[in-house]
This record gives sequence, C-alpha cells and structure tokens, in this order.
Amino acid sequence: MKKILIIGSNGFIGKNLIQRLNHNENKIFLIDKSLPSKSDLSLLKKKKIHFQKVDITKTNNFNKISKINFDVVYHLASVVGVSQVLDPKITIDTIINGSLNIIKKVIKKNTLFIFFSTSEAYGNNPKLPWREEDSMVLGSYKIPRWNYAKSKSLIESVIYEYSKKIKFKYIILRLFNIYGPHQSNYFITSSIINRCLNNLPCYLNYPGTQTRCFTYIDDLNDFLIKILKVKNIKSGVFNIGNNKRTKVKNLIELIIKLTKSKSKIKIKKFSTVKKTKMQDVIHRQPDISKIYKFYKWKPKTNLANGLKKTISFFK
Repeated sequence: MKKILIIGSNGFIGKNLIQRLNHNENKIFLIDKSLPSKSDLSLLKKKKIHFQKVDITKTNNFNKISKINFDVVYHLASVVGVSQVLDPKITIDTIINGSLNIIKKVIKKNTLFIFFSTSEAYGNNPKLPWREEDSMVLGSYKIPRWNYAKSKSLIESVIYEYSKKIKFKYIILRLFNIYGPHQSNYFITSSIINRCLNNLPCYLNYPGTQTRCFTYIDDLNDFLIKILKVKNIKSGVFNIGNNKRTKVKNLIELIIKLTKSKSKIKIKKFSTVKKTKMQDVIHRQPDISKIYKFYKWKPKTNLANGLKKTISFFK
C-alpha cells in the first residue's frame, strides 16, 4: 500500500485525480489552504481519505504532515487566474517559497515527487514543437505574466539540484492546456463553455490567430495513475499534452456548435490586451516524444469528445 500526498487537492486536477485513485490500494492524504466543500468532505470521509488544512507558504503548518514518509507526492498547489498571476508577491510566495517548504519539509529519500509545471516556461520561443531542452524565451521583467513562468522554471532547477542531495526521484510535468470537469472559469475552455451556455459573447485576444493544444483531464490522469506502478522511474522534465494544434477561434466555434449557443465571437483590440499587461503567446505545441519513449504515454481523447464530456458536466 502506497502513501500518497496530493498538495492543492481542492483544485481542478486534484479533484479529478482523487476520483481516479484507488483508495483501497493506497493510503491517500490531501492538503490545501482551504477546506473542501461539504459534499467533498463527505466523499473523503466515506473513502477514508485524510485531509489537513495547510498553507504551504508557512513553515509551521507542516508539523504533522512532515512526519509521514510518502511514497508519492503530487504537487499541484499554484496560483490561478490573471489577478493572482499579476500579483508578484502571491506568485513568488506560493510557487517559490511554498515549493521550497515542500521539498525541505515533506520530500524524503526514495519519495517520487511529481511537480506540475507549465508550458509557459517556453515563453515566446518561435521554434515549434517545443522540446524539453529548448530555450526559454521570456519577455521583459516589467511584464508580470512572466513571473509565473520564471517561478515555475526556478523550482524545476531547485528540484533537479535537491534530488542529488536527498536522493529522491522526480517527474516535472509541463502541462499544455488541460481541460475538463471541475475546472474554474479562469481557464479558456471552461470560461468559453460557461459563456456559451449563457449565450454570452466569447472574447478572443488580438490578433485572433492563436493556436493551443487542448488536453482532456482523463488523458493526464491516465499518466498520473500509471506512474504509481512504474518500477524504474526516469527522472526529468516531460511535456504532457495533446500535440495537435487547434486555433482558439475554431475551439470557440466548436463549443458554440456543441452547446447550440447564440454566442458570438468578439476580438479584443490590441490596446485592451496591452492594458492587462498580459503579453500573449501566439502559438504553443509540445513535442511529446520523450514522455512516450520512457512511459509510453500519448493522449487518447479527441477535442470534440472531451468537450462533450466537459459541457455535460457544466450543464
């Protein structure tokens, strides 16, 4: 029986992962800075899953959890939404200080540490598809959005260095536009679905030619569950996502069609986008040959089927 810790368990990925984990074969512990909802708490009690309220930015919160020797730690805690990403204090404190506390207080020898990073780490690198060893092409320090990418990439380096000293295995996952049930409206797919269900306008940033690679949550969780049974872990950074590019405009049009919505697409003017200080990345695409080579993982869910499942949930 493995002892598993999920950090940031109340979030979108955390909720979906908890549903997929076998609570009879594993002893599951959860921590988050806020309490789960009443319905979630009743589910946790039913499955005998242990929850503890912990703010990872505060070292004295780790007293109980640090005494347990975990076999696997999923570190999902991060910042979500433009308002938080634009606040350097929240971003740096949560991602950098919070992750350092976890590494120092929770990770022990022989722990498998799974850190959820981001495709943002590649910045505006024009060379596609992105390979894990490709350069990070980030914008000016004056643009707040890059604090998020820089914080994540710094922790990637910290994990690499600390793993040599503590002797733990690690997998760093750079996620590419994961979507599905339970996702908040801070993300593009869930936001558009909810706007379409309410017949509201769907906004697309100028110039409107952006492409993304959308990955259904079940495909991510297939890997997260599979990794529990892998004996020979290959530590490193891995892209995880669908490698098929889709125009964001086409995504919106497909959601409008699937929801039978009366919503219309509107393009935000460049001046409006510039005011938010969120320098947009026009194209993103992962090279997933590395994760397939070592773990035989590739996405299975096509966009239309994933959207149908997600729309059904939000309805």
